[in-house]
Amino acid sequence: MMNITPKKRMLTAYKGEKPDRVPVAPEFWYYIPAKVLGVDMIQLEREVPHWQALQKTFKHYSCEGWGIVQPQPKYDLFPINRQLQRIGEGRYEEKGIIHTPKGKLTARTLYDKKEPSWKIERFIKNFQNDWPFYEKFVLREVNEYDWSAVQEALDKIGDDYLLEVLTGFTFIDFIGWEREG
Repeated sequence: MMNITPKKRMLTAYKGEKPDRVPVAPEFWYYIPAKVLGVDMIQLEREVPHWQALQKTFKHYSCEGWGIVQPQPKYDLFPINRQLQRIGEGRYEEKGIIHTPKGKLTARTLYDKKEPSWKIERFIKNFQNDWPFYEKFVLREVNEYDWSAVQEALDKIGDDYLLEVLTGFTFIDFIGWEREG
């Protein structure tokens, strides 16, 4: 087999066929891309498209890889307000407030220049009360999403690496990402 692209090499191996060489696809997700790009974690997460950070990292290390990209909702069904506040040296807290007809849902995320962000408060605190409103944010029809950023990423990645399109959330993330407890 002739020398093939990183994407084709990954797909060939996934199918159980023999590629030109064994693909090497390290799990570069946050720390290594930030180092390669010369940015802190806040810049990486809030300013650089994840697919782009991975593309530059895979090229830097001349390896294969995979990543995900997902569409964004075209609109919010209820007003959402996000406030970013500095809480210390290199640390910020983002508060998200979703205003619904039955009240508001709140969540908080901590951002740190040295570490990936993490949730410190989730939107769903009482499943019976909160889920009916939050559900409208995560379970949408295909035409309620803006797919332009997905198409841009797919076009720019080409065969550089395997970019998967994530629609919605994986099961574990879906259950645990925005629910307390």
